[in-house]
Amino acid sequence: MKNYLTLEQAQMKGLDWNEYQTIRMNEKIKDLKNFEGVCNLVPLVYYSEYEGVKRFKHIKVFIEYKGVLLQTYKKYNESSFIFFLAESVRLQNFDHNLVQPNKVGKATTKKLDEWITYLQQIEALKTAKIKEQQNKETEFLNKIKNSGLKVSHQSNDDKRGYIETENFDFSFEIQSDGYIQQKITLRCGNTIDDFLKLVR
Repeated sequence: MKNYLTLEQAQMKGLDWNEYQTIRMNEKIKDLKNFEGVCNLVPLVYYSEYEGVKRFKHIKVFIEYKGVLLQTYKKYNESSFIFFLAESVRLQNFDHNLVQPNKVGKATTKKLDEWITYLQQIEALKTAKIKEQQNKETEFLNKIKNSGLKVSHQSNDDKRGYIETENFDFSFEIQSDGYIQQKITLRCGNTIDDFLKLVR
């Protein structure tokens, strides 16, 4: 969920910030001076919201290139930047083998085009991965639903629960990263005689 406003929108909402925050914002704008002329520098006010009341958190300065908001990052002792999308799909344990473009010191359209392409390719991979996880979850939950067995759900989204039979317990949980944890437990004893009764 987007939780930021432009400076003008924030002022209209009654959000205030102190002189220190303004100084830090201007320092960041100065730090990004090499991007002027190729990009727009866009300060945005981040806020928290509780019971309908917005509260100021901090100001970040983004660059806007071809309608895409980019967050810049560089280490303290470096002068070149890497970039992240301001709005990005969140996906746990996601990895990829795409090659990151070179860091950017002096901005050019060619360099920024490479970064936009790279970041959008990552988003496409994330979207595909999420779709794959959703299909896997749907297939699994349909097996549970169509098993003909009584399912006891332990979550509102039906992603955690268990099935009890005379001889076995089956428990499951679809975790936030898409992994499906499954466990079968024997209910009718734990001796060799119990085992032989089951397998004969």
